[in-house]
Amino acid sequence: MAADPVYAFAEDKQGTLWIGTDIGISKYDGKRFINQKIDKLTGIIYSIVYDRKGNLWFASDKGIIRYDGKSFTQPIKDSNLPSIPAQAS
Repeated sequence: MAADPVYAFAEDKQGTLWIGTDIGISKYDGKRFINQKIDKLTGIIYSIVYDRKGNLWFASDKGIIRYDGKSFTQPIKDSNLPSIPAQAS
């Protein structure tokens, strides 16, 4: 696994567990951990969700990342988006 602590996780349709850590994304296929190499896109992964099309979306401190089952992309690259602090209740 990429690192501790774990901030987010999700299981895909194939049973692979996707794990968001403070240094990126790992996946566990039931036998081994595989660290995902995504140049300059990942940082702290705070959240992992699915959309209706089956894409995985990762929210990180460096932006939003989409995984379509084949490749990782960063569809939103606007650094002028406002920062909204998270609050726990």
